[in-house]
Amino acid sequence: MSMGSDFYLRYYVGHKGKFGHEFLEFEFRPDGKLRYANNSNYKNDVMIRKEAYVHKSVMEELKRIIDDSEITKEDDALWPPPDRVGRQELEIVIGDEHISFTTSKIGSLIDVNQSKSQLLRKASEELEREDDFPKSDLTKQKPSSFLIKRAAYFNSTYAL
Repeated sequence: MSMGSDFYLRYYVGHKGKFGHEFLEFEFRPDGKLRYANNSNYKNDVMIRKEAYVHKSVMEELKRIIDDSEITKEDDALWPPPDRVGRQELEIVIGDEHISFTTSKIGSLIDVNQSKSQLLRKASEELEREDDFPKSDLTKQKPSSFLIKRAAYFNSTYAL
């Protein structure tokens, strides 16, 4: 993988229910722009939208994590399909590779263990090894808490 290659990452988790369309979505664009949206109509909350630019070292670390995970070689055919509980989407462009995964909301380790997907189980195991990640000087949080928990484990991975 070339670190200077095109890079885009988008994660979405949401559902339509009693309070309308509720979701969390974020994306990292090739120019380093991070966009975040969180819509919850619970108690008439308003949509939260934030944009910021992240340092190139953050982008390089995201690329490294994705490259090391080999997720671009995976297939979501064995992942649980979206259902009435909700859906999750993960889209990644890295260099000339482009993947787009869709699955249901996964709310617990039981859901992961019942899945036929070896990738979901592997991602869960990796997240359990949180102590293996060094703390970031900028956030004083482990990268797994800062980024990975919302996107790789799909309902609570890659958080801000």
